Amino acid sequence: MRAGTDAALLEREEELGTLARRIAAASAGRGGLVLLEGGPGLGKTALVRRVRALAGDGGLRVLQATGGELEREFAFGVVRQLFEPTVLAAAPEERARLLDGAARRAAPLFDVEATVEPTLDPGFATLHGLYWLTAALAEEEPLLVLVDDAHWADAPSLRFLDFLARRAAELPLLLVVALRPNEPGAEHGLLGALGAAPEVETLRPRPLSRDGVQRLVDERLAERAAPELGAEAHAATHGNPLLVGELVRALAERDGPLEPGAVDESVPEAVARSVRRRLAALPPAAREQARALATLGDRSGVPLLGAITGQDPAASAAALGALRDAELVAGEPPAFVHPLVGRAVADGLTAAERDDLHRRAARWLRDHDAPDDEIVVQLLAAPLLGEPWERELLRRSAARALADGAPDAALRRLRRALEIAAEDPELERLRLELGRAAFAAEAPDARHLLSVAAAAQDPRVAADATALQIWLGHFGAEDTTARMAERLRAGAAALGPEEADQADRWQGRLIDLLLVEVAAAPERARALAAAPDGPRVLSHRAWEAAAGDAAGDEVLALGAAALADRPFQRLEVVEHPTPLWAVMALCACDGAALADEALRDADLTLRRESSPLGRGLTAVLRAEWLLAFGGAGAAEASAREATELLERSGSGATSSAAWAALASALVRRGQLEEAEEVLARLGPDERFAAYFGGGSVWSSRAQLRLAQGRPADAVADLRRVATLCDRYGWRRYPRGAKGADLPRALALAGEREEARALADAAVADAARRGTGSDHAIALRALAAAQEGEEAIATLHDAVEVADAAPSPALAAAVRLDLGIALRRAGRRVDARARLAEAREAAHRLGETPLLDRATEELSVAGARPRRIALSGADALTPSERRVAEHAARGLTNREIAETLFVTRKTVEFQLGATYAKLGISSRTQLAAALEPDGGSAAG
Repeated sequence: MRAGTDAALLEREEELGTLARRIAAASAGRGGLVLLEGGPGLGKTALVRRVRALAGDGGLRVLQATGGELEREFAFGVVRQLFEPTVLAAAPEERARLLDGAARRAAPLFDVEATVEPTLDPGFATLHGLYWLTAALAEEEPLLVLVDDAHWADAPSLRFLDFLARRAAELPLLLVVALRPNEPGAEHGLLGALGAAPEVETLRPRPLSRDGVQRLVDERLAERAAPELGAEAHAATHGNPLLVGELVRALAERDGPLEPGAVDESVPEAVARSVRRRLAALPPAAREQARALATLGDRSGVPLLGAITGQDPAASAAALGALRDAELVAGEPPAFVHPLVGRAVADGLTAAERDDLHRRAARWLRDHDAPDDEIVVQLLAAPLLGEPWERELLRRSAARALADGAPDAALRRLRRALEIAAEDPELERLRLELGRAAFAAEAPDARHLLSVAAAAQDPRVAADATALQIWLGHFGAEDTTARMAERLRAGAAALGPEEADQADRWQGRLIDLLLVEVAAAPERARALAAAPDGPRVLSHRAWEAAAGDAAGDEVLALGAAALADRPFQRLEVVEHPTPLWAVMALCACDGAALADEALRDADLTLRRESSPLGRGLTAVLRAEWLLAFGGAGAAEASAREATELLERSGSGATSSAAWAALASALVRRGQLEEAEEVLARLGPDERFAAYFGGGSVWSSRAQLRLAQGRPADAVADLRRVATLCDRYGWRRYPRGAKGADLPRALALAGEREEARALADAAVADAARRGTGSDHAIALRALAAAQEGEEAIATLHDAVEVADAAPSPALAAAVRLDLGIALRRAGRRVDARARLAEAREAAHRLGETPLLDRATEELSVAGARPRRIALSGADALTPSERRVAEHAARGLTNREIAETLFVTRKTVEFQLGATYAKLGISSRTQLAAALEPDGGSAAG
């Protein structure tokens, strides 16, 4: 047969044109995805080879991988094929650059040493790291990422391809993925997601036309073929290029003229018959090599194939040479020229023969210190041997898969490990590992598996499992509060003196648990009193002191002690933030600087480690900090970031706190309709009433009702908060609802007598407590219950106290009240001075209703206030503000994108819009332009 036109590329002008166009677009910076979709033998692999050549001609760097039927068990196997050659071949300096920043999270996949902290969501962290590794490579030169046989790709790699495809449009990158649409055993959900990516084009190569088949027959069989042979070949093969090629090959091997009817004699099982015929003509050693390769998978490697078939290196090399000469195998390491060829060889083996080959391969790989995953792939393909080393190997491989962000792979390994029956001390720990992996993989039985682990006889295992249940909110019906509390106590009691940090972690979780239900409040108080001091326990003590009768200085001292070792410098704390109670206590008692330091530590940790959950939790706390000590504009931006990230992370309880913070910020921005919509989605849930649910919702809703001019409704919500405090044994609710909010609402509702009594008590309490913000709020409430000069005198005192406190928004609100009181008393000159101060501060802080009221009152007082146009920081959208604040603190565009989990182009676009609105031209001017609207906000 003469060489000529490649059957797989015949009549592919449309596909090749599209691919050439997309390569040119990627070279110009406009990335995207092309799917090559079709059944076996239609020429997808040939198009992959051709697009690689086109990319080389166009100056693109090519990363290529091929899925394998057996290799689906390699977690991130396709990803490793794509990146390992480039990463491992790079010089140390270049490798360090490629794996810098968020990309460092991908380093462990390639066995590159890197310091990364464990995270609750390693899957996202790894995908995020791989994206930034890809972006770093694309910065050097445009990229072509090629994946063939994606229907056999492992699930974690497919998640990355989907992750990359949804961001490819903003990179100089073309992603080409070839797949069969209906392959049994494929990850159809993940493959289907690729088809919904932006900038995707799907190419479906069609069978060859009758003319195309005739052309091949004429070219390769020349004058030997009868005129009717082309039509017969097309009818018999339905134009499938692979079948046409194999048919022509078979016909070419026949002697003499090819008359009508020759096709019917050759076409049945064209590929399988051709493969069997070629194999039969080869030496026995070559046939053994082919069977081993078909069983163990492409890229098995020459040493393994030789060992499994019992051939020495020379014989193995000769056998592989024979397979290459027969055009069955190609490449190095060896692989079948087409998956259908490998399938045809494998079909000739019995199940017992395949199992035996896999087991022999596993033993040989273990004896030769192969990587765990290579051995595991063989173990998972056959019944286990039942030997102890298998369980330990499966556990090690599962631990790595879980750390790398492949929980589904970890789950399969751990389920197999449990098949090896043995009574040993590690069995309960193995069940805990299984429960953790099941949760991460979102397995239907995750809740049950965690409950089984929590019922372990080993108190440490039971406590570990219970602590995980509490944080994840995954309780079984049998996991009562009392049982879980007992498990945590028993676990802490089983620890030695040198394990004080672990004991403090479990004690913190115990107190977290007992805060969930109001009925457990007495037990919580007893547990808190009995627990030894540690950072997490001290955080709860600080919160309890802030909610109780302690002086402000005592609360600040407890908060400082809880944060003394800078816990937010560790990702484990940022994601499991028992110390958040200390930050909230500091916010309640004017500890602005210390709380800000803790949040800045968290920001630096999250800049180093990718964690949407950690970033979301920190954004909640930052929003609370800004509501207490900053401006409403910055608070809104931070609260919106928190809601987005926590909803994505599935953190339901803390996302409720984020929505409540957003509602409070929206009220102070004058966006009352949206605040109403936000609060409507939150139903007060007393299981989380102390922090996450009822109290937060009632407090935020009371602020909204006051802004809507509905003080009686605000009173009803604030009474609910007061009742909640009584049930918990608290004197006040430190989060959101200050103690004097109720008397102020009562005064505005016309209940002056009760308002006066409560406000007098609040003033005395705040003065004794020594917290300036509380004192100013109490004086403001008292003035609302007073009239005339008495109210003016009280408000003068409130201004003096507020000026000494760290809340500029509160100082502006008190000045507004004083200006209104002076204007009503006929003291218009004094009123205008105070109202002008309040108006200026409100504008700087983004407090829109306060600004509008001050402007209105100035006009009534005889002034002509200049109209303040929407410009400067007040004109920024929440997203623009977040980006601008990060840039003002010195982060590069890439660092901002990594921090906010967006693309670099998004950052560039938003910064451009920000510069225009602020009237500036460079980053060096950002800090000054943003300073009036929140100062030290860290986003």
